Amino acid sequence: VSMKNTERPWWAKQIRDIRHKQGRTLEDVGGQAGVSKHYLSCLENGHHVPKIDMFKNIANALGGEVSIQFPQNPSLKQGHASDSS
Repeated sequence: VSMKNTERPWWAKQIRDIRHKQGRTLEDVGGQAGVSKHYLSCLENGHHVPKIDMFKNIANALGGEVSIQFPQNPSLKQGHASDSS
């Protein structure tokens, strides 16, 4: 997925910041995550939005993990999921 926005998203900044703090190269992290250094650079610059699995691979390569949290009490619109108990 491509992005046209000029401001980098928070996650793109975070990936780059962590990689720089670790003193690692695009080639090193990309190789460990299973992507090219060009693709990782595009992610860090906010030009692409990776799929969840790619976020996980990059996080693992950087020694972290990705978690997704859903609201505990989401407001559901009528006609969507309901409690059948």
